Amino acid sequence: MQTISSGLLIRALLLGFLTLKSSVSKEANSFFNWSLKKAESTASKVANVTAPVLIKLQGPIGTLDGVLCVGLDYVERKVPAVKLPPNEVGIYIFVG
Repeated sequence: MQTISSGLLIRALLLGFLTLKSSVSKEANSFFNWSLKKAESTASKVANVTAPVLIKLQGPIGTLDGVLCVGLDYVERKVPAVKLPPNEVGIYIFVG
């Protein structure tokens, strides 16, 4: 199961990639430059406001993530069809 920390790592890598791409796009057009600056400033303000809340919720979210991962592992063991692609699930339902 993917944990929250690996999800955050993926988001951080994606943010780094988007930052690189936005710097290239900013130079291409003044409208893109203006709109991306506005988006960046808004995202920065949101991050500054929500950071203290997220820090306080980190423990409960980690606990909930662990419980849900264990529960999902249990369901995957008991109902193997959960891991199948949707088209194969339909075949198993109709063919048996």
